[in-house]
Amino acid sequence: MPPAVCAPSSLCSSSVMPPVFPLALSWQAFTILHTYMYTYRIDDVLESLLLLPPMFLLSLASPPSQYVLSMLTATLTTPYMRQALSTHLLAASGMSLAAPLVYTGHMKELWQDMVALGVNDPMLWGAVDIA
Repeated sequence: MPPAVCAPSSLCSSSVMPPVFPLALSWQAFTILHTYMYTYRIDDVLESLLLLPPMFLLSLASPPSQYVLSMLTATLTTPYMRQALSTHLLAASGMSLAAPLVYTGHMKELWQDMVALGVNDPMLWGAVDIA
């Protein structure tokens, strides 16, 4: 037996309008996120955010794995690695503070987009931590 059909004047014909929440996203940061969501290349994310040494980026170019996550964690927790990356960034920017400030702005926009969209990816958060 088919389900009962409501009369046009009854409560069944009322429509429900779900709430709409606007998201203010940075198109530059969203481009980085969008690319990462399809490729899972953390080296591309970091290359978009910072002027990192090519050998460091090459070590992260493998597909997502526990190795890449452990490499990011080791970089964050090893003072020597942090110092080496900082020294390289300063030298690559020509000892100017203008370039690091621009990269800081990009990183902040990526962080804000990740929070707004509810992104929960440990490797991506590791890359943001390094940036």
